[in-house]
Amino acid sequence: MSLTKVSYSMIQGDVINAFDYMTPAQIADVTSNTASLNVAVAVQAAITAATAAKKVLRLPAGTYRLEAALTIS
Repeated sequence: MSLTKVSYSMIQGDVINAFDYMTPAQIADVTSNTASLNVAVAVQAAITAATAAKKVLRLPAGTYRLEAALTIS
């Protein structure tokens, strides 16, 4: 028997979760409301994936540090 990584999106179903695009350190930073790590690249990747898949993007509660503009199309 082998174990596989379960992503947040697998748990949520037809939703793209921004945490699936972040490192564990970034997730901890967001959920602790520290906002010391830039997560703009990860959030942009999640936006792009959700748009391409025509799915809802979920941004879990927390404080996100965004040091770049985000493009939503």
